[in-house]
Amino acid sequence: MSYLVDSTSFNEAWLQLELLIIQTCLVVFLYGIYVHFFVSAIRNLSRRDNSGRLPLLTATWVMLVFATARLFLRIGQLAISARLLQKIVTDPINSKQLAGHLESLDFAERVVSVINNFLTDLVLLFRCYTIWGFRKKIVAGPAVLVVASLIVGMSLMIQSRSSISGRMIYICAAITNLVLAVLTAGRLWSIQRKTTSLGEDFPMRIARALEIVVESAAIYCITATILAVTIGSGCRTRL
Repeated sequence: MSYLVDSTSFNEAWLQLELLIIQTCLVVFLYGIYVHFFVSAIRNLSRRDNSGRLPLLTATWVMLVFATARLFLRIGQLAISARLLQKIVTDPINSKQLAGHLESLDFAERVVSVINNFLTDLVLLFRCYTIWGFRKKIVAGPAVLVVASLIVGMSLMIQSRSSISGRMIYICAAITNLVLAVLTAGRLWSIQRKTTSLGEDFPMRIARALEIVVESAAIYCITATILAVTIGSGCRTRL
């Protein structure tokens, strides 16, 4: 049995499938890391006994739900992309319907990502707000960035499904995270300098918290950069 296949459509579908395989593997790897940190966060929050525990626990669980939904959306895109490649060869006329399904899943994943990024920014904002002694003036600027990132992300998702819109979402998220990390780390560093005379235990705890803030910010920004670059790789879907 022989088939007549449009070379342009086949090459685009093949490239898309290759990129989706690589991206899905990366998403699964990052999800595994996320689950590890999620378990640690739940354990630490469960041991705390203060008024801020419940909002943080709720936000942590909600973010896990969105992260899991995004993972399944990504796997769904991979399955449909493989099926689309087969359809282009065996039944090119009906392949457009699958392409529409793939685009819808991609759009849904972007919406989930925007909402999850917003929830993450809120948690980081609350952390910064707490460390600065609940001083509203300090977090006023970052709060504007958080809201602006959400507005930019949702507006770009509604107006366009291009790679540029996806790239802008992660650029805004990285900038917001960087500002919050600098404010939080700066405050912790200041506290550490002032508490060196209180013994070894307290400054060491502050130093550990400072390391966590810097490391998490670095991982977040590096991941956001990778995602932004991957979006511009020529594939319509994205991480």
